[in-house]
Amino acid sequence: MTQEKTMSRRPGAFTLVELLFVIAILSILASLLLPCLRRAMETARKIQCANNLRSIGFGHLQYMDDNGRYVADIDSWSGPMRYWYRHVGSYLYPGEPLIQDTPDACRVFRCPSKGEDQGFMKYISYGMNLWQPWQIFGSSATSAQYPYKSNMVRNPTQTMISMDSYGNERVCPDSAGASYALLNVIKLTDRHMNGCNALFFDGHVNYLHWPYPNCATTVKPYLWVSPHEFWISYQ
Repeated sequence: MTQEKTMSRRPGAFTLVELLFVIAILSILASLLLPCLRRAMETARKIQCANNLRSIGFGHLQYMDDNGRYVADIDSWSGPMRYWYRHVGSYLYPGEPLIQDTPDACRVFRCPSKGEDQGFMKYISYGMNLWQPWQIFGSSATSAQYPYKSNMVRNPTQTMISMDSYGNERVCPDSAGASYALLNVIKLTDRHMNGCNALFFDGHVNYLHWPYPNCATTVKPYLWVSPHEFWISYQ
């Protein structure tokens, strides 16, 4: 009797076949759920990115209110306040150190979905619309330095001021004479589920999904047949 009890299977124990079956079921469930989990995580990052741009929009508005409605220079080429994000950041973080392209010092200017190795800037994740001043002042290397008033923008609800950038402080829809290497950096990004977030002159943020309007779909995601109004509208 004792030997028979020893040889019999203990109640509640699994056989090897049953364990393999359970593992197979769990693997199938994981393969189904992981894409949903990744998508949910990216959705959360996209929402955080949009909130970053809303905060940046407040900084833009404060800067324009204090500077006769002039929009911050994209790149003045010299001085500690050289880039637009330092001007805007000084309103968002008054009395604190300037925004820098480092993990801790870029603050709200870092998109949670940006890869650190992309573009000229590793952590700064947003660029300003370079096409607007290019069209107002002419396509030149110095057009990013020229200030213009926000009331020159004809359709502030449709025209972008800042947006997800691949890796530069400026974003442009096509080369305007720039080299392909530069163009590959100043483009819009599609890091948020095949799209990007954009801040408009009126302060609202919208998600733009690829293919973007009027875009040459053979080259993703930045070459344009004819710039859409959210790139350029001025009067």
